[in-house]
Amino acid sequence: MISNINNSLMTTLKRNMIALVLTMLFIISTAVQAAESSVLTILSLDTSQFPTITFYLQPFDANDIFMDDLRTEDLRIEEDDNILSAESVQKIEPGVHWITAINAGPRLKDLAGGAYRIDSLRNHLLNWIQFQSASSPNDYSLTTNTGVLISHEQDTQVWSEELQSYQPDFILSQPNLVSLSQALDLAASSKDEVPQKYAILYITPMMPQEFRDQLPGMAERAKQMDVQVDVWLVGAGTLVNSNGEIPFKQLAEITGGSYFFFSGVEDLPNPSSSLEKLRWLYKIQYHSRMQSGGIHTLSLSLLHNQEWKDSNMLSFKFDVLPPNPIFFSPPSEIIRLPIKSENRTEEDTLEPENTEISILVEFPDQYKRELTFARLFADDVLVARNMDPPFDRFLWDLTPYTESQTVNLKVEIQDEAGFSASTIGLPVQITIATRKRTFFELIIDYQAWIIGAAVLLTITLLTTAFFTFRGKGKYLFANLPSRRKTIDPLFQMVNIKQLAPIKQDGLQSVSPAAAQLADSSAPTGAILVHLSDTLEEIESETIPLPPIDEVIFGRHKNRVTIHLDDTSVSGVHARICTQNQKEYTIYDEGSVAGTWVNYAPISVLGAELQHGDTIQFGRLTYRFKILYPDSQPEIILLPYNEKTK
Repeated sequence: MISNINNSLMTTLKRNMIALVLTMLFIISTAVQAAESSVLTILSLDTSQFPTITFYLQPFDANDIFMDDLRTEDLRIEEDDNILSAESVQKIEPGVHWITAINAGPRLKDLAGGAYRIDSLRNHLLNWIQFQSASSPNDYSLTTNTGVLISHEQDTQVWSEELQSYQPDFILSQPNLVSLSQALDLAASSKDEVPQKYAILYITPMMPQEFRDQLPGMAERAKQMDVQVDVWLVGAGTLVNSNGEIPFKQLAEITGGSYFFFSGVEDLPNPSSSLEKLRWLYKIQYHSRMQSGGIHTLSLSLLHNQEWKDSNMLSFKFDVLPPNPIFFSPPSEIIRLPIKSENRTEEDTLEPENTEISILVEFPDQYKRELTFARLFADDVLVARNMDPPFDRFLWDLTPYTESQTVNLKVEIQDEAGFSASTIGLPVQITIATRKRTFFELIIDYQAWIIGAAVLLTITLLTTAFFTFRGKGKYLFANLPSRRKTIDPLFQMVNIKQLAPIKQDGLQSVSPAAAQLADSSAPTGAILVHLSDTLEEIESETIPLPPIDEVIFGRHKNRVTIHLDDTSVSGVHARICTQNQKEYTIYDEGSVAGTWVNYAPISVLGAELQHGDTIQFGRLTYRFKILYPDSQPEIILLPYNEKTK
């Protein structure tokens, strides 16, 4: 009998020693792993705004406390083989998705401390949830052996009502892994733009060995998903430090959660202490230098307490391509038309002087990026450059192209990621059109030839007449009465003294509007009286000269002071200038028909006007009169010679 008792004691002692050794080995193993594991965890990566890359970091110090006040200068980002700096670091609170997973079993319905264990657990959670802020970004879910009862609920009152209504038959329920598996599936199915942390509170009694053997695999899955699992093991006090307790402790330790054994009389922990460290994350952005597609790596180093800490290395696939610029509605031909210059001495101008060239920029990798510059080339010569937005439009200067030719256009661009690309060559035909010249322009252009031909024809006719009538003149005119050659002194050309060039700095052209604004009541110094074909004065067509320093005559209404409506008058024909309205000078403005005074042509150098002078603008004839002349015009007597045959 004593021998059997000793054997039983030895067997129990051996079992306890083995359990103690396994527990110590597990504690040492997890401690070593915790010491060697990184405290910096990159949670997720967002490349949608490439080349700006966004990732989220969860940093903890050696005491498992969240690191506050990270600065950009304390971070060193390693992208592939490039060491980069962070552009921004922002502390955010994305919220925690807290999932309560209840594994129903008979032991939850046992009485302990005067209450059922499940009621103690339920009341503790209901009391805790009512103190959670309604404005918190947290989500709450509840899973059981029968499936998901509520998911992603932000209203704590709704979650509380669902927990209160959960009343399964605990006596008939068999513990299994359904509630835990459902909780992990719920965490895996969530696709949040900002990574929300997940925490599972796993309330479970002791399970059969076949289910305990599956806990390490579920712990590894939760770790890969970065889901924290807090385990509340419910049972009799004899389970403490038993072999069956080890898998549950490992589940909590591997996932970064906490472990608590509840027999029914212990004070339950506050879930907030476990969730607090999951509240915060850091949102970090940097400018990427990836120049090719494929598998890339990202890691981070943090300077903390004068020591660099390294994060986990995140591998990701990323495909990036250069942009694709395309000409948008390009012209196939540009026709430059000659425009007649107002100044007859200047050459015609060609229009248009410039044209707009537009492009579209496609991003085959679907990552739209800003451009840093765009350049337009014509026959490989840079003709326009955009260093600031807009980059998709160019103003092409056409003034260098004065002859018809084909020009090959090309656009080069570069985006903010450093990718360069160019369009395919675009041939554009530039055509220089010719303007049909007027009859007077043709006469002016060929006046030398016309004069030469006229002189040659005159010489030919005179020579022919000379040889034809030589020696016959006395017979032809023998019977004609003698005539005397008479010359009308009225229409003899009078030599008008041309003036030297006068500096016109103080004179300005006056438009018709300016002439109308002149005071009509102001006295005028001189007038022009229209003469008929018989040189009779037409008083009704008298033109008073406005009291201004310069009066311009011509057919162009918008450029002259006095409008003369006659086809023989040029647009700007002549001008009369005066000083003190006593001395008047007339100038020709390069008119076609010319300006005449007393039947003598006047050049651009001008001529002085006297009271009574006859002025001709083309076919229009006027008498110049000074209203209050200081003296009468001098009468010039020309010798009159009468010859008779």
